[in-house]
Amino acid sequence: MNLNSRLELLSQLKDWMKDLVTDEWKSIFEKAYHHNLWFTETEIKRSIGNIRDHFLDEKSLSQLPSLYNLEQKDTKSIGLIMAGNIPLVGFHDVLATFLTNNISVIKLSDKDNILLPFILEKMISMEPKVAKYFETVEKLKDYDAVIATGSDNTARYFQEYFQNVPHIIRANRSSVAVLDGSESSTDYENLSHDVFYYYGMGCRSVSKLYVPVGYSFNSLLDVFSENESVMMNNKYANNFDYNLAMYLLNRDDIYQGTNIILRKDNALASRIACLNFEFYETIDDVKIDIQNRRDKIQCIVGSQNKSDLETVAFGQSQFPHLLDFADDVDTFAFLTGL
Repeated sequence: MNLNSRLELLSQLKDWMKDLVTDEWKSIFEKAYHHNLWFTETEIKRSIGNIRDHFLDEKSLSQLPSLYNLEQKDTKSIGLIMAGNIPLVGFHDVLATFLTNNISVIKLSDKDNILLPFILEKMISMEPKVAKYFETVEKLKDYDAVIATGSDNTARYFQEYFQNVPHIIRANRSSVAVLDGSESSTDYENLSHDVFYYYGMGCRSVSKLYVPVGYSFNSLLDVFSENESVMMNNKYANNFDYNLAMYLLNRDDIYQGTNIILRKDNALASRIACLNFEFYETIDDVKIDIQNRRDKIQCIVGSQNKSDLETVAFGQSQFPHLLDFADDVDTFAFLTGL
């Protein structure tokens, strides 16, 4: 398939994703949820909506040919080892592989092995020629390059195992928010999306707050408490109850909300239903700390006009665009440079 044919198919895919209330979609939502109780219909729809609006956006796709050589004749087989922390988290890698005229050899996560095959089957029904671009396997073999995503432990294993082939290896990353005390209720409402969407389980989910000395959490917790849906998920609620009991027994420095626990902790990653925080004296202190740990930070959320930190606006961390790359590694450049 030439580039125009591939783009035309993606346009059809986008149109198909506009109507998510069909019986076909409802059936797959239910199936995915019963397989993984973190994958509620709301969160799956959120992920699909971002794919539709930002990854398959015509304007975004139209700029790619001027940035990369997408008409490569030398097709490669790309091994893709998927994560499963949020629905369809590996779709961007599949999309980039397809757009660069390469073949995806996909090792699905056990936690997310329903949604992507369903979408790929739909693409094949739209255009049978596309079947040669996708293969799902139990174990990778016969690949020219690899893109693998996993925990810090599995990333070390991947680095060694795939050291002799071109690769992108992604490990654990977290996102942070920098507050200065002047935030409005709207800012806090938007920040709650960065924290609660996907139950805080994505690398773009804010898991730590930097706040100035003397900062009061009252307004933030009041606004966060309005997000009642997370506590309707038993897995989230159970994590909240367990972590709260543990922190109280340990007499940790915490602030308790109705749906989140704020804990004073310098660590970037937090437990489910928890949010770490750290006080700072000056914004320069924050910049130094972030710079020292930049390779572990995915997004920095904050006001874009109050510091020279490269920040994502409140409420936008969970909505990456086509050219927002995980771990700041340009997937298109990697694939077209093989």
